[in-house]
Amino acid sequence: MRSAVSGTVTLLCLLLTSGNAQTQTARPMDPGKTWPWVYNHIPMTVAAHHATPAELKAVESNLIKIADLFKATPMMNPILGFDMRYTGTLLDPNPDIPKSVAAMPYNLEVAFLDFLLDQSGRPTGKTFPNHGLEVYINDPYRLMGSTGNTLDFQQRWWTDKEGQFWIDPPSDLFKGLRFYRIHDAIAITRDGAPLLRPVPVSRFLPFYVTAKKKAADSAEDRLASAKRAYDGVTSPEAEARHQKELDAARTSKNGDAEVRRLEKIRQRKIDDARAEMTLNPSNPKHQWYFAAKQAAVDAEALAASLTGDSRKAPACITGNTLHAQESEYRLVPDGTAGCRRIVEPDLSLFSNTRPRTAIQMIVVKGLESCERMLKDGSADDKAFPGGCPGTVKLADQLDWEKLSGLISR
Repeated sequence: MRSAVSGTVTLLCLLLTSGNAQTQTARPMDPGKTWPWVYNHIPMTVAAHHATPAELKAVESNLIKIADLFKATPMMNPILGFDMRYTGTLLDPNPDIPKSVAAMPYNLEVAFLDFLLDQSGRPTGKTFPNHGLEVYINDPYRLMGSTGNTLDFQQRWWTDKEGQFWIDPPSDLFKGLRFYRIHDAIAITRDGAPLLRPVPVSRFLPFYVTAKKKAADSAEDRLASAKRAYDGVTSPEAEARHQKELDAARTSKNGDAEVRRLEKIRQRKIDDARAEMTLNPSNPKHQWYFAAKQAAVDAEALAASLTGDSRKAPACITGNTLHAQESEYRLVPDGTAGCRRIVEPDLSLFSNTRPRTAIQMIVVKGLESCERMLKDGSADDKAFPGGCPGTVKLADQLDWEKLSGLISR
């Protein structure tokens, strides 16, 4: 999986720690400007796509159309308190997307450039990138991301020769569009078509069985390690070392008390080591072993019992909560209460009858991370009019219907 991580946050941290951005005394509302348009198309990327000059111009034209929608928002007319930078980039071919899909991926970075302030709180004439939005075109795998998990959901993903697939993440609606907040991704498709489709049991099953077997093997390794630890503390060598400690303790001040203390410590080590390797199926503390072993047995039995139709059904799992172990999630019949489907991007949304440069789907990232930072107080919500406050405001003001309308028909 490729993860899109902007370097702007790192740069922001460096600037903040330098002291230049810590001296603000008031929200700067000086007139800002839009920086010159930048369009990146690295020769190696162009060659990888076999892109023609006409196609490069078509990509740039589409990027400018998207940028113009951001420039048309009320907060950009006029710009106050920050500068804006729009950067378009032709992206490398995504190795997770089959070569049969001709659509070319590219993206637009919409970045707030907040003003660095002097000791009196006035702009110094210098700026630093401080959040914004990333617009990805024709790359559905951008739905995945690295944002934090919720207590009732833990993301897992797998890759085979057909590409990458994962657990269907929770979502809600933003401006009528599907918003996968856990991955900070807003999905835009032609006529609102689902961007994800179910993965059949037959494709997921080998990964499921393998995971359960590995978990069972890990449990056996842990048990073997516990047995070795017990053998170590009860070995003749350990006993000999203990006797030497006792002999030395007897010659010290308060020798009897020290001997009793050392005896208690050794016995506790032996008891703890014995308890770790002496497993009881009815002891909840020992389920790390028995649950993992049973899950492997159940997975193999399930694989042997599935019929042709059940193998074609959508794969659905339960138990994928935060911090859950491999042994805890279960493959269950689709429609089981609480189960979440295994899904993949629906590449049938791409049509090779359209130009390779055409906008066929869009993923927008950056809103959820700023919403979260503003909520927990980690964002510069008081110091800067751009940054996360500007990002949330821009997302609210953007004409998402017009953005959706740019998708080729």
